[in-house]
Amino acid sequence: MRDEELLAYEREAYLARQRRRQRQAARRKAQARRRLLRITLLLLLAVLAATVLARALTTGTEAALEPEAPIPAAVPQQMTVKLENPGIPKAAPPAPSYTPVPSQVTEPEETPAQDWSAEAEVLAKTVYGEARGCSTTEQAAVIWCVLNRVDDEYAFWPDDIIGVATQPEQFHGYYAGHPVTQEHYALALDVIDRWQREKNGEVDVGRVLPPEYLYFHGDGEHNHFRTEYAGGHTWDWSLDSPYGVT
Repeated sequence: MRDEELLAYEREAYLARQRRRQRQAARRKAQARRRLLRITLLLLLAVLAATVLARALTTGTEAALEPEAPIPAAVPQQMTVKLENPGIPKAAPPAPSYTPVPSQVTEPEETPAQDWSAEAEVLAKTVYGEARGCSTTEQAAVIWCVLNRVDDEYAFWPDDIIGVATQPEQFHGYYAGHPVTQEHYALALDVIDRWQREKNGEVDVGRVLPPEYLYFHGDGEHNHFRTEYAGGHTWDWSLDSPYGVT
């Protein structure tokens, strides 16, 4: 009977993995379709912009080639100078004065950087509960795991840092009463900055955990990160860490 229960459990776990893989494949197909749609829209906009520019250039060229209307010659008129006192020429009027106008051009205002202090505090409390005493690289991996869920399209995860870190029954190490240490707060801001640079197209920003790793468990000394809730691949720390030895 125990063997049958074990087989039933393994079969259910296999089916659950298959369903997750199917959902992931569907998400990837949806992402590919969205990318194709964005590329198509960009191409259409580029063609439209090129057409408008070509028409503007053609109109400007035609206007430049049109002959200008001849300017009629001025008819000379006899000028009579009236002198108030014969023999003494009249003084010329003073030239008009010119006062320079200060430039009205203003420099564009810089867009203020986003304030991530609230998110950094929540992540610092999460690291305190999940990886206190671990290496800086392992602590950074906890933060990257939170950010991976923010970026993942699975509808179960919230789409913001605070929502993911405080989601019930997920990151059990988070507690609102945990202290915010300077070390954990600075690490949270550092990882958020690398995450934002990666979103802006920068490569090799110092990521210590790939995007597909969304789960982890601890053994009392270290955290082990996985791609699936049960099973999947376990992270081998093969990426170079900007924080030194793992």
